[in-house]
Amino acid sequence: MQPLRSVIALLLPALVGTLFGAAPAPAQQVAPALSTEEVHTCLCLEEAMAAQREEMDLRGSILKERENELERIGMDIEVSRAAMNPEDAQAIADLKALIDRQQALRQLLRRDIQPSYQDAVGAFNASASAYNEHCAGKRLYKPQVEKLQGNLQCPALP
Repeated sequence: MQPLRSVIALLLPALVGTLFGAAPAPAQQVAPALSTEEVHTCLCLEEAMAAQREEMDLRGSILKERENELERIGMDIEVSRAAMNPEDAQAIADLKALIDRQQALRQLLRRDIQPSYQDAVGAFNASASAYNEHCAGKRLYKPQVEKLQGNLQCPALP
């Protein structure tokens, strides 16, 4: 009987506390602040992401412009075909020039512009992933950040 009383004596305060909402809160673990080297890395990642975002946006706008141009050329070809006199040598030459321009632009998009944009997106995503893994939600000390920002030297981007 004695062991049962000691078990009840141990469990009773926890049970009463749980029933009445007075259970002790578990201690929250606070992650330690980042080291100076880690803060430096995070600041460099932020700088890299800003540059990569600009590059990605630039390449994205070039891609969009060329896609719009390709669409306009396609519409011009359709209009020329519909209105063309099959015996007009100049109209045939103009149509052929439009078709050649359309094919050249498609090749340029496929060979250079789309891969360049995809590379820029990939580089940004890699930096963002690294930032999220190592920096996002981590504690930083403001004086440490300000000190590093004043003389931030980051490795060159590839």
